[in-house]
Amino acid sequence: MRIGIVGGGPAGLFLATLLRRQPRPPDVAVYDRNPPGATYGFGVVFSERTLEYIARGDPETCAAMTSCAVHWDDIELRVHGRRLRCGGHGFSAIARSELLRVLQERADTAGAQLNFEQEASAADLDGCDVVVIAEGAQSSSRQQHEQAFGTSISVGEARFIWFGTTQRFDALTMIFRETEHGAFGVHAYPFADGQSTFIVETDANTWQRAGLDACDPRDLAPGESDTNAIEHCRKVFAEELGDHELLANNSKWLAFPTVRNQRWSAGNAVLIGDAAHTAHFSVGSGTKMAMEDAIALAQSLEGAASIPEAFEAYEAARRPGIEHIQEVAEPSRVWWERFGQRLQQLSPERFAFHFHTRTGMVSHDSLRMRDRRFVRAIDEATAPAGARGSGTLPTTDALDLRGLSLANRIVVTAPDSTAFAIGAMALAGAGLVMSSAVTSRAQLRQWCAAVQEAQQHLRGQAVGLSVAQALALDDEFWAAAHGAFELLDVHIDPGDPATSERFRDARRRWPESRPLAAHVTAPPESHKRTRTTEAVLAALAPLRQEGCLDLVTVSPRTVSPRRDAAGIEQLLLCDAIRNELGVPVAMAGGVLTIDDARTQIEAGRADLCWGRPQFASPDWAPEEEATAEQRLSLVSA
Repeated sequence: MRIGIVGGGPAGLFLATLLRRQPRPPDVAVYDRNPPGATYGFGVVFSERTLEYIARGDPETCAAMTSCAVHWDDIELRVHGRRLRCGGHGFSAIARSELLRVLQERADTAGAQLNFEQEASAADLDGCDVVVIAEGAQSSSRQQHEQAFGTSISVGEARFIWFGTTQRFDALTMIFRETEHGAFGVHAYPFADGQSTFIVETDANTWQRAGLDACDPRDLAPGESDTNAIEHCRKVFAEELGDHELLANNSKWLAFPTVRNQRWSAGNAVLIGDAAHTAHFSVGSGTKMAMEDAIALAQSLEGAASIPEAFEAYEAARRPGIEHIQEVAEPSRVWWERFGQRLQQLSPERFAFHFHTRTGMVSHDSLRMRDRRFVRAIDEATAPAGARGSGTLPTTDALDLRGLSLANRIVVTAPDSTAFAIGAMALAGAGLVMSSAVTSRAQLRQWCAAVQEAQQHLRGQAVGLSVAQALALDDEFWAAAHGAFELLDVHIDPGDPATSERFRDARRRWPESRPLAAHVTAPPESHKRTRTTEAVLAALAPLRQEGCLDLVTVSPRTVSPRRDAAGIEQLLLCDAIRNELGVPVAMAGGVLTIDDARTQIEAGRADLCWGRPQFASPDWAPEEEATAEQRLSLVSA
């Protein structure tokens, strides 16, 4: 078999080595337009888990990499003069030039043909059984066949620029600085003795206000850096850099492109690494994913009966994990587009916790497993003034909504419209018990009767009514609702002005002392996510300004056992409504554990968490949830 690899970066070189080490090695030729050792960038980060995976694929390569790598465990945030450090993470970094040297030596020793300073011509590739496209996110080879691969590229709105520095950082260090133009952030980490990567990121508006858009990256020659950007960032972070300079290497302002392909192969060509997929650098290294791709593709080509079967096996093995990383990367990318607002709104401790939990994959308990001291300090600093030092959970804090005082932050839906179900939820301890979404007068009458009958079981808990868009809000409705419920949750469609008018009318008819909530569903996943969020905020803003809006309930489109794309959309929308619109938020449906509820409330993304009946108590520990679920399952039996 003859295999041609277009691109001599880490993906292509590592794949060449793996293929040549097989029992029946194919002929492998690598083509790269650059000279050997030429590289842009500074350090490359790997997690401990990734290094273990690489070691299983090729122990010698992994050993050579780790011998010249720098290791650290901590993530440090520097916010408003504070340094907040969380341990237990485990990273290694290596100079990109060293990584390429190791991989070139390994591929050459294995017998691959390395062709540098040479574009792969049609003649070079015509005789190949397999053509591997490993040219990176801007791959020209992939672009020639975009329709065949089903390529789509969405570009983020934040701007970032990649530097190095001789200032030595001893951890992954996130630095945040407010300026007259807006906020700037830094991702800094060591990759060699006396050398660190120093990535500066900011939102598009700040970038423009600072005049950093004056230099168009397209006007710079290959390898040329933006000197205005270097000077500006040097001034902003003068305190952190001290006497050390910023080092440039093709350093220019960029917007991050997220690459997706519907198909990773077409004919005898297959994509790996950034040519196939990208995910924002704040959650994972593109090099890490590329080298993992190389292992999977090499294994598939060795074990399959045919090339199409090998491609199918490779994609089946890698796509689910890659799509999950891309899902996780999206809220992190959005976080960096909006972090300046959170920097102004949140205390340093809450800001740090908000940062660590931004993807939805890290919770209070999982962070505590890494560093108990760090989480204890966050808990203490974010607790209400009267509860500091008491160990009180944030889910047990009281919350006032207009004239209604809720005893705690937990909301549950009664399993059915019976007094027994409502009473069971109240006895379990939830601060607010809600009906299911009522769509007809018959359902309304059932719920009203059940609430009246359940009054003897309520111990100060409030009962609310969830009103679907299909239910007419006529005189009969208001007569029934006034007598039974203390809160109304009215479903609206932010894209339909008629539902906003319906909500305004509800505020006029509902008693002034009782809160009114607008219930919205997080919009479908969109690569123009910021614009979608802005549209929802724009629809809700007039209701807030008019004094109609006491609470916004946000539901995901679907509820999954794990936080999938729908849950991430919900997380982002809750965060924006609460912290940018300034309205209390109930996160509904996507909250599956007390740990999740505590995480979102302590991070400042939600004020209430509306979850399953089995966590009706706000202070159950995670290990108690199974027992609670068994006890409350009798309600719906």
